[in-house]
Amino acid sequence: MVDHKGMTRRDRAQRSRARQLTGLSFGMVGMLMLSTQGVWRLMHGTGDRHDLMFPAIAALLAWMVPMLVMGWDGESRRERKWLEDELTREWRGRAMALGFLVLLGGMSGLYLVGLWRPDLAMVGFPAVLMGSGMVVGLRFAWLDHQAESDDA
Repeated sequence: MVDHKGMTRRDRAQRSRARQLTGLSFGMVGMLMLSTQGVWRLMHGTGDRHDLMFPAIAALLAWMVPMLVMGWDGESRRERKWLEDELTREWRGRAMALGFLVLLGGMSGLYLVGLWRPDLAMVGFPAVLMGSGMVVGLRFAWLDHQAESDDA
């Protein structure tokens, strides 16, 4: 099925997901700043209820992008027949593998920092969690963009 702009429904669905992933990944930067400040204040005993809320939201948000990439959200389930092809599964695997490596490297680094300065390790957790999620989303969107560039 091709619309008047020459894009198939699959292309539109894939482009929509890539834009959503890119926007959400860059939006996570703002939440990262708020959550890092919240963790810092909580660790120093000056935090309040809001300072607890932001790190909790950051932890949930770190899961959101990989869930979108994996197709575990409502829109992806509705568009499953357009978003579940061999190429998309390949991109998904590449994006998730890179995100896992970033997560493993970051957590290993935090572990080592925690042996020396536990407070700095705790403050670094939101960055590692959200950073690995952002890597997954941006890698998937970049692979999609590369495929569109090759088609053009």
